Amino acid sequence: MTKTSVQLREFSTTATAAASDSESGLCSLFATIPPERIGLNGEYDHHGLVKRVWQALRVRFSARDLEKLRVMQRGKVVIFLGSVASLEVLKHFVSIAREIEGAIDVETHGVRIK
Repeated sequence: MTKTSVQLREFSTTATAAASDSESGLCSLFATIPPERIGLNGEYDHHGLVKRVWQALRVRFSARDLEKLRVMQRGKVVIFLGSVASLEVLKHFVSIAREIEGAIDVETHGVRIK
């Protein structure tokens, strides 16, 4: 039976500093909330984008205009479902949704015009 020797090496100070920098970068990455996950009050909210879009729509439109509309999100994409009174109203909904921070696209495939 032969003996195997193991040689231990110490990390250099530059390797330790690089590891420390990557850890702090990782911590700052997790400390920021993605724009599509920011809630109504700046907190983390998995459905934050859809809540902020819905709030913007309620400010600008009546309850009757919004009664048959559903708003969902898939990541940074806002999805409208349901029915609306006219194509012009739908276009206005889309322009409002696109103005909300975190939205990169708006889908309207599930919307019916009355």
